[in-house]
Amino acid sequence: EDTSSPPDNNGNPSVVAEVFVNTTTSGEWEELSFDLSTFGAFDPSIDYDNLVIFYDFGNAGEGSTFYFDDIRVGDTAYISLFSDFATDVTVDTWRTDWSAADYEEVTFEGRSSKHYSNLNFVGIETVANQLDIRNMTHFHIDVYTDNATT
Repeated sequence: EDTSSPPDNNGNPSVVAEVFVNTTTSGEWEELSFDLSTFGAFDPSIDYDNLVIFYDFGNAGEGSTFYFDDIRVGDTAYISLFSDFATDVTVDTWRTDWSAADYEEVTFEGRSSKHYSNLNFVGIETVANQLDIRNMTHFHIDVYTDNATT
């Protein structure tokens, strides 16, 4: 999202690039990677500054539990929000006040992880140290869930 864009009818930023994908496994880690440049709404000239992750979009949370690890943004020059693959950048909050999820940091299967439960959607912000991701076109995240269906 570009949080400086005019608000839509619901008060949310009007400039967004949305990606929809279903998980395909349960009970194991799954890597999800996105080439944002392949999505029509993505414009590399826009200063996107907010990442929002929705699960089972448009439906109330079902009590599923998700673990996140190795979140990184970039194509050849990686930055990392949280991983062992690149130097981490400063994240101000892993769960905004307007998120619909519970959050804690845990070690899961030997990996430091972000644990979201009762998850519908979550906002992750880098406010104090803004990221310049204008030339980055890929998004990658490792996700583990043992009780979600989509």
